Amino acid sequence: MKDYAAAHEAEYGDAAEIVVSAPGGITLMGSHTEVSGGPVLRSAIPQRMWVAMSRRSDSSLRFYAADYDERKRTSIPNLKYRREDRWANVLKGAIAELLGTGVALSGLNLTVGGDVPADAGLSASAAIAVATLAGLRELFSLDIADQELWICAKRGETGYSPRSSGLAPFASAHLARDGYAVLFDTRFDEPQLIPFELGSAVLEVTVAGVPQLPTESTFSARAGECRQGLSVLSRRRRGTALRDYRVSEINEEMGRMPETVRRRCIHVIQEGRRVGEVAQALMHGRLQEAGRLLSHSHQSLRDQYEVSCPEVDWIVKHVAGIEGVYGARLAGGGFGGSTVTLLESDARAAYHEVLENYHRIFGFRTDTFVASPADGVNVQWRENANTADQR
Repeated sequence: MKDYAAAHEAEYGDAAEIVVSAPGGITLMGSHTEVSGGPVLRSAIPQRMWVAMSRRSDSSLRFYAADYDERKRTSIPNLKYRREDRWANVLKGAIAELLGTGVALSGLNLTVGGDVPADAGLSASAAIAVATLAGLRELFSLDIADQELWICAKRGETGYSPRSSGLAPFASAHLARDGYAVLFDTRFDEPQLIPFELGSAVLEVTVAGVPQLPTESTFSARAGECRQGLSVLSRRRRGTALRDYRVSEINEEMGRMPETVRRRCIHVIQEGRRVGEVAQALMHGRLQEAGRLLSHSHQSLRDQYEVSCPEVDWIVKHVAGIEGVYGARLAGGGFGGSTVTLLESDARAAYHEVLENYHRIFGFRTDTFVASPADGVNVQWRENANTADQR
């Protein structure tokens, strides 16, 4: 792992005052449920994104991507989205939203990097945003609650990038703990940490390597279909979210609800229920049940919500036949990204043989790793850093 504090000092000539890291993450269950008021079960992964920062005496904002040796710059008065700023827009969005709460910040030097695979559905941008805001909270002694921090991170991503998501990836990146999954539900006051022990089994994440096309409009359309379905169902009886209804009630609306809308709603309702079921299965070591739920989830993402792709479907289908594999599903938002597979450790060799076949057939080289649950935000003060008035 690159020393981002050293990279920061080499770039700016001043030591970083603070270095913050946050993990990437995967959705174990609950894909596309939060947008319709449902729960999500997330797990952090070992890979992390790092942000080193130091204060300036002016209002300039300097951004340095150490892994790419790229630089961007702006200032607090001129802070806005620019398409050509790409990766820097994540940091800019987080800072802009924080400023929007009324806090005062000086200019900043920021260095960013890490090993969370980009564009793989593993929440690299959420990790950057959360690390940035957690660092600024400490650096400027800001009175900002955790949930407000997540909201700023989410709004920053929505306003400064072509993608958007719910609060779950941000809450998970902040609160995650080794050995736990994070259950996020807007109907709970706080996210819950769910302990799980897999014994000799592991969660294997595979980055499929499929180039992801712009999909935000597609996701927005599906969310709109879910709202349309809720509107139809609410005429029957009062409910604030799809989770308040049964699949049988949706099926009774055939003829009054378009078939596509019906399938989207069925996915959200059943996927939301699988969240609690897989959480209980993992807590109690019922791996066969957990694997079955993962596989059912993927089938629903493929057939009901229609956000998978042939390459990911191929991986999920062909690893299912390996002895020792309990189940697999799409791990990211869809149309590429990653898969997560629950399998015994001694089945990994056969699993990797399947991936070699995938490479020969589709031409995409995969990246695969064991997704051991990791800790959330980590803040490190740099004792020998200069102070702002020295800049």
